[in-house]
Amino acid sequence: MDTTIYGTIDFEYDEEKRIKAVSVNGVKQLEYTYDSAGNISKIVDFKAVHDVTYYYTLLLPNTPMIHSKKQ
Repeated sequence: MDTTIYGTIDFEYDEEKRIKAVSVNGVKQLEYTYDSAGNISKIVDFKAVHDVTYYYTLLLPNTPMIHSKKQ
């Protein structure tokens, strides 16, 4: 937990110690999902006007590309 001028920021971690979610003042802002190799495969952005989900696919090692976006 960190306190900033924006309020309190909480980070939730999965069993692999990767960031699973970010909340500000108790309200979830972002949620992360990982593939079997440990790469981010999906990010849900709850702070957008409408919740937005980004899906990621790796084309080459360490080069993420947004595969699709859903609103």
